[in-house]
Amino acid sequence: MPEGHSRNAPVFWWRGLLILLPVVILAALGVLALRQDRRLTQNEAEQNARATTARLGSLLTEHLTRVENPRPPDAFRVDGSGRLVFPPPFEPVPVPFPLMASALNNDQQRVWNELQSMIPETASDEDGRVELALRQFAGLQPPAPFVASAHFNLAAQWAAAGKTTAALEHLSRVIAEFPDARGESGLPLEPMARLRRAELLAGDAREPGGFLAEVEALCSNAVLRPSAVSAQILDRAETLPGEHNPAREVVKSWRRQWEEHEIARRLYERARPELMASLTHAPLEAATPEGTEAIPGPVAPLLLYFGESPAWMAVRSDAGDGTAWFHCRPAGEWAETISDWIAGESWFPDYAMARVTLAGREVAVFPPVDAGSVANPEPLAVHILREPGGEWGRVNLELARPDLLFAAQNTRSFWFGAVILAATGAAVAGLLASHRAFRRQLRLSELKTNFVSSVSHELRAPLASVRLMAEGLDGGRVTEPGKQREYFRFIVQECRRLSSLIENVLDFARIEQGRKQYEFEPTDVPRWIRETLQLMEPAGSEQGVRLAADLETGDANSDAGCLVPVLDGRAMQQALINLIDNAIKHSSPGDVVTVGCRIVSARSPGSDNPDPAGANGEPGTLRLWVEDQGEGIPVGEQERIFERFHRVGPELRRRTRGVGIGLSIVKHVVEAHGGRITVRSAPGQGSRFTIEIPAKGSVLGIDH
Repeated sequence: MPEGHSRNAPVFWWRGLLILLPVVILAALGVLALRQDRRLTQNEAEQNARATTARLGSLLTEHLTRVENPRPPDAFRVDGSGRLVFPPPFEPVPVPFPLMASALNNDQQRVWNELQSMIPETASDEDGRVELALRQFAGLQPPAPFVASAHFNLAAQWAAAGKTTAALEHLSRVIAEFPDARGESGLPLEPMARLRRAELLAGDAREPGGFLAEVEALCSNAVLRPSAVSAQILDRAETLPGEHNPAREVVKSWRRQWEEHEIARRLYERARPELMASLTHAPLEAATPEGTEAIPGPVAPLLLYFGESPAWMAVRSDAGDGTAWFHCRPAGEWAETISDWIAGESWFPDYAMARVTLAGREVAVFPPVDAGSVANPEPLAVHILREPGGEWGRVNLELARPDLLFAAQNTRSFWFGAVILAATGAAVAGLLASHRAFRRQLRLSELKTNFVSSVSHELRAPLASVRLMAEGLDGGRVTEPGKQREYFRFIVQECRRLSSLIENVLDFARIEQGRKQYEFEPTDVPRWIRETLQLMEPAGSEQGVRLAADLETGDANSDAGCLVPVLDGRAMQQALINLIDNAIKHSSPGDVVTVGCRIVSARSPGSDNPDPAGANGEPGTLRLWVEDQGEGIPVGEQERIFERFHRVGPELRRRTRGVGIGLSIVKHVVEAHGGRITVRSAPGQGSRFTIEIPAKGSVLGIDH
């Protein structure tokens, strides 16, 4: 950049800063005001968020703790230590309970052994010896399991012997007197005794009412006093005799209740680890002679989150007797329910998003959003839900839609900022326009200076040669005819070079001013190419470069060569002269510069026969090229060589003449014909410039 520009740049920028300073101050004050307005809107939103989270907390507490009549299958009841109370628990695997004779005294052992040997012979006992032995054994007051087992075994023998009344009597005594007795297998005797009674009564048509009552008692005992055989007892109850047994409806009703109890027990088993881990000790009030005193006691959590796939959430409901119900639902259902509760409240702000965390897990997001759709929402407020046992939930309110919150503020900011931006923009635009015009003027001045210098240099050399040779001829210093002819030839060559340079300068001036006009007419391309080669032959001979032609104006096996394109022959000839002149300048003695021509025809789609250009309404392409064997052009320079005044390499290292406008003129001429020019080159491998233009014209015969 010129030195003068370096001196003027600081002065210009200081002037620009002085122009922009008032606008900058105004813009800064405006930005501060807008930020303050936004901060006030944010503070108001945070205050509203605190009130909203408190109301959401009250809403959740009200709805979650309002569970009416909890019962299985989605609820279970536990005591203060977390043990299952309802549905009744049971051991799924019975523990064997062998009746050891060592538990009896001598008299009891003697009678027991006699009784054991007599029971298998009950069917042949006509004088009641077995019954007498059983009464005698019971009178010795042995442990209850021994007596219950004897009654049960004796009832089985009487039933096998067909004595239903005696069997029913012994079964009734097991049920009434030994409800908690277990057999040696560990199974309870009462439910099996009830099942046997029902089976015996099912075949007795005289007492249908007694049978129904027995089935009701059997099923209720199996469900409400469960054991490892309860499910099997219910299965047997369904198979009692009778195709249309009215007791089946009773069994089905109790089976449904059993299945509900089983679901509740499974829920408890899944929840028990979390429940036991979540039990806390909080002070409870107890009455003492001195008054009321606080004592520690286990407290179950209000909410319990347990299980996976699916996860469940249970809500505690105190029963008032030291026990508590836990109402269970899948966590996904709780999320939908909580979202419905919030959606039903009109006071929830539309710009916010609520995250509800219960029992340490996030269970609901309102409004529902896809994962990742709200990126880094800004927290507004949080409300923690507590009970004596500790925190059981919290409600977080986040700013999910800033566009809605700041809608009114954004409108104010828009109009207020528009005024500031308009003033700032006008000042900046004026400053940039002035600076751009200043730099453009400097650049144009620099280009003008370089252009005048280059043109002057290009004109000075041939003019000096012509003057010296003319002075030599005029002064009579050159008298030999051969030498005079050589001088005349040099004068003609230099004049031709001056004419070409002047023509390029005039064309460039017309192009820059928009006054360049083209006269399109049918042109015999091969002829003017040959004329151009003859015109440039002396310039090539001067450099020791041979010019060659490769003229094929159509495809092989095609008559497309007869096409006479419509173009401006004079302008295209000038463009071709510039390309040939460049090729000669960059070639070494002995190199060959080839000028080629092709007219590539358009072909009908799907056809193997060539179609002469223009015959099917689609023009062919006129392709001209100039190829040299010079030093080539670097890849980085191949796009810039068509810019005006651009020349390859540093100024001091260039060995070729020129002012850098020849290729820019060629590009303009080609584009005016609707075509394009490309270059293919590599350092040390020569260059090939190709012109492609639409070959619009008429078909004529041409002599090649």
